[in-house]
Amino acid sequence: MRSFQERNQVMAGSISLAVLTLIGLVAFYSDDLPIIGGGRTYTAQFSEAAGLISGTEVRAAASKSGRSKRLTWTEITCGSGSG
Repeated sequence: MRSFQERNQVMAGSISLAVLTLIGLVAFYSDDLPIIGGGRTYTAQFSEAAGLISGTEVRAAASKSGRSKRLTWTEITCGSGSG
């Protein structure tokens, strides 16, 4: 087995840089990866939310697109009405 000094240092440096770049990209985009981060997250606001339950199937254009993960309720009030 050859020592490190006998190997092509430019090739070893290039491979190391590519591996470190790949690790950095995986860490940066880990929330978007389906296995690690669970895929993409979408947020929606509805004026009527009757029947929405956490964990139910979500459909878009009549095809299954996922499941609801978390529901939060926020009361929205209109402006002051001075006019």
